[in-house]
Amino acid sequence: MHFVIPKRYFVSALAFLGFMVMFYLRTNLSIAIVAMTDGKNITVNNKTYFQKAEFDWNSKEKGFILGSFSYGYFLAPLGGFLANKFGGATVFGLGLLMTAILTILSPIFFRLNFYVFITARICEGAFEAFSMASSAELFARWSPPAERARLIMYSHSGVFFGSALNYPISAFIAHRFGWEAIFYFSGAVSLIWYVFWALFVSNDPASDKFITNSEKLYLKEKITYMGSEKVIYPWKRMLMSKSIYAYIIHKFAHAWSFAFTVFCLPWYFKDLYEVNINEIGLVSSIPNICTIVSQPIAATLADYFKSKKILTSTQIHKLFTCGSYFFAVILFIVVQSWSKFIGSIICFSIFRFTVGFSETSYNIMPLDIAPRYASFISGVGSAFYSLGTLLSPLLMGYIVTEHKQSQWNTFFSLLSGINFCGGTLFFLLVSGELQPWAISQKAEKDETKKEISMQLN
Repeated sequence: MHFVIPKRYFVSALAFLGFMVMFYLRTNLSIAIVAMTDGKNITVNNKTYFQKAEFDWNSKEKGFILGSFSYGYFLAPLGGFLANKFGGATVFGLGLLMTAILTILSPIFFRLNFYVFITARICEGAFEAFSMASSAELFARWSPPAERARLIMYSHSGVFFGSALNYPISAFIAHRFGWEAIFYFSGAVSLIWYVFWALFVSNDPASDKFITNSEKLYLKEKITYMGSEKVIYPWKRMLMSKSIYAYIIHKFAHAWSFAFTVFCLPWYFKDLYEVNINEIGLVSSIPNICTIVSQPIAATLADYFKSKKILTSTQIHKLFTCGSYFFAVILFIVVQSWSKFIGSIICFSIFRFTVGFSETSYNIMPLDIAPRYASFISGVGSAFYSLGTLLSPLLMGYIVTEHKQSQWNTFFSLLSGINFCGGTLFFLLVSGELQPWAISQKAEKDETKKEISMQLN
């Protein structure tokens, strides 16, 4: 049996759904925690009573809970090793399967003990980190260079679809069925996705049962790294690579602002503007929709600039990433003085539109500079990314202890400074070209033979 569309497009489409459920599982707590800590009026026999919140956590405890998922992401480099050994598709699927199971059990963990849930949330982060890191190995085998930015962008845009859908859907579920149903629903959807992934996606084109012979030959010709050669890591040269440090800095700096807009934005709207949970769900989804719009534009431009040789890979990365950081610096300053509900939505929406360009950059960068080691490099980047997503809500919990705009402004000034430093260092260090240490010995030998043959002829 063969697919109507090329199999690599099907893999990208199903990976899109995988990333969508991945971030649904990751961000569901941002709405759930509002419902769990917010009292509400209930009517019984025509009499209205105020029902206290089930959990009475302060701002520091909320920050710790929201950031706990990120502790698990420190194990992301292990996911890169596992993907190299067992295959990107295998690790990607199993990581999300385990995350889904733990998510379904979350209400039980909550009521058992605060720290039991924190431990489970850390484990969810670790399994998701394996999936995130393994995606680089998956696309190293399934995406030809001329289509790489678009295939990766289409799949990774599921991150923002998952986040955008989470807010209104979870708000509706919490309002109608209670906060526990948020975890049951998101976990169940993820289990359904895993069944299709396990049945139809293979680790590489060579082992796939549903790919046509013509597409298999095309991918074999176009993709220089097909995973057949044993991966030997050039540790010393990797440690000396400025491009890897640029990638790590990019992931770490980007994570601070991203964590705020994904995990803490509902808290911000609730804290300053006293909107109800359904309104929070709707307005919090708007910035994510802006990223959904910008990512296809960014990926199409990246492939166009590269194929037409208008810009080099290095220039594309500098333009997309540093441009995004530049806008972030300005917007986090503007939102401090434009402290209106609509002003906040506009600023965060513009910020997330520019995020589509920086996301496109760092999603393809490991495959540009070192496709053979892309999953490991992606895993290392994800570990530092997790540090940013951990520190951002944690420090916010310590800075914003009262319902004051001035305290939020202090936090926004911190984000603005981090974006400025991250963009500057990235510009100075980055190279988006294939690194010499990333070329395999076999490829070097083949290239040498080709050169000798051409000289003899």
